[in-house]
Amino acid sequence: CSEDNSFEVLGRYLKKYPHLKVSTVFKDPKFTHYKKFAQFIGIKAAKNEILLFTDADCKAVSNKWIETMVSQFDDNSDFVIGYGGYFPGKGLLNKYIRYDAQTIAMQYLGMAIRKLPYMGVGRNLVYRRSLFFDKKGFGSHNHLVSGDDDLFVNANAKGKSTRVEFREESFTRSLPAPAWEKWVIQKKRHLSTAPYYKMGHKILLTLEPFTRILFYTTFIVLCFSRFLLPFYLGIFGLRLVIQIVVFALVQKKLKEPGLIFFTPFFDIFSPFINGMLYLGRTKKKSGMDLWK
Repeated sequence: CSEDNSFEVLGRYLKKYPHLKVSTVFKDPKFTHYKKFAQFIGIKAAKNEILLFTDADCKAVSNKWIETMVSQFDDNSDFVIGYGGYFPGKGLLNKYIRYDAQTIAMQYLGMAIRKLPYMGVGRNLVYRRSLFFDKKGFGSHNHLVSGDDDLFVNANAKGKSTRVEFREESFTRSLPAPAWEKWVIQKKRHLSTAPYYKMGHKILLTLEPFTRILFYTTFIVLCFSRFLLPFYLGIFGLRLVIQIVVFALVQKKLKEPGLIFFTPFFDIFSPFINGMLYLGRTKKKSGMDLWK
């Protein structure tokens, strides 16, 4: 149901790449087609076992993207989770979007390394076709606009059968939202899947921003009391140094330049921003948040 010239472009590619197979979903006035339905059609049409996903607005940073992502696959693998970042650009919004994507990646890649996989991103994800049908596809969350990536991983990924790939050749980059209003709609859609996570994952993911809010709030209160102020300042400074070092190493690994100066400020405000967007996600949705 693409409304642009995707079908014509793919038609030209068919002449150049004979192994390319195109599946098309046509408009039906009685049925609304979401991304999951289109993916289901593509998965059903696929003949091979290993499925590699990205999004329409994504670009692989290397011509070794496919090779690198599937190199982690073996007989004991069901999922390979990769990094999907955003193209660098000017402005505070671009930096915050990239910081947000990087921070989320630190969580889902780190937990997968610790054998606690809880999500992946559809911008860069591999799993088995047979697993998809064995687990009845998108199952209980098929009615949601989002969740084709994170909820499918959350429901089916196991620590022993999930691999992580974060070599630079495996990265993809997406176009970030051009305005705050667009990003808010996108972020609310992403947050709409959070209530469907497993309870243990929800607790862990809630504790992280809560402890950040608790740390900064306690620090401010204690500073006003002026009791043992040098001690509190020392603790705050030590945490800040450790935080900057960790983020600098991650940003170097994930090729996210120009963020380190903004990281301490984003670290303070992001729990409040995400919290407000999460609480506001239940408001009536506009047509802008639907996938086309």
